[in-house]
Amino acid sequence: MTYIVELSLCPVHFKNLTKVKDIITNNAIKKNCDFYYEDSEYIDRKGKYECLVLLNYTFLNEINTLSFIRFIKEEYRKKVTIEHVSYEGNEHLIIYASRKYLLSAGKYNLKKYKNNKKLDLLKQYAPLLTTVL
Repeated sequence: MTYIVELSLCPVHFKNLTKVKDIITNNAIKKNCDFYYEDSEYIDRKGKYECLVLLNYTFLNEINTLSFIRFIKEEYRKKVTIEHVSYEGNEHLIIYASRKYLLSAGKYNLKKYKNNKKLDLLKQYAPLLTTVL
């Protein structure tokens, strides 16, 4: 069972993006991050191209995941977006997803997320995370 946290950063908001990525990654490693990787994507918004840097971190423990999310919320409140937090065990379960992520995930995943939220399955798999997110 693992918890996955995906963050997005817009390079325009940072003077030194490499330093910020290193601080976030070092904090994740302190919190016993099992695996992490970086990706980037370009989005066309109203005729303008926007670059996003995506950082994905995998934790084996809910408490470490919670601690990492609290760090992100305290240090980078509006500059770093938590795109989604998910649980992977017997099944893949989205615990939290930003609106932008849900719209791009497709109708099936949106419906599944809303159904799981209504059935209160999210509290069963991640009781601590649902209170923070």
